[in-house]
Amino acid sequence: MLLALATVATLIFTIRQNNDVKYLDFVKSTDAEISQQLEKELHLKGRDDCIIYGYNYIDMCDRIMFLIKKRKVPQEFLEYYLGFFNYAITMMWWYAKIYPNDEHSLKSSWLSLKRWIAQKNEINPYPLMHLPAEMKKILSDMNIKIDIDHNTILKNIEESYSFNENKF
Repeated sequence: MLLALATVATLIFTIRQNNDVKYLDFVKSTDAEISQQLEKELHLKGRDDCIIYGYNYIDMCDRIMFLIKKRKVPQEFLEYYLGFFNYAITMMWWYAKIYPNDEHSLKSSWLSLKRWIAQKNEINPYPLMHLPAEMKKILSDMNIKIDIDHNTILKNIEESYSFNENKF
């Protein structure tokens, strides 16, 4: 009986260690991906580069949010990556303003982030002045103001992406 209890205790300890290693690997790889993506901000040249950058950043954050919401990683990761998600919301606003003809992305993509917005969870989009210089220049060239508050950003996103809580 004692041997069985010791075996079970060892097994539980091993599983916990394996999960800790798995989550540490997740954080390392995710942080590396985010760092690589953010590094690209310095090299953006023109509208197409900015659109690709914005799309990729939003997509990356949506994948992380998906894993959190599906409980593939602990919920604590939401708090850890909260700033990146809020920046993704700002990117979603930019993307919708600059590339409104991408019906697929605006209607069908980034469902995990859209659900998060619809649930009104801890959302505080970054001010638009934090966008990369090239992205701000494109907004300026299109005469789009960047000094708007985060409630306006959220309202614009909900209108642009045509979603509400009932669709999810």
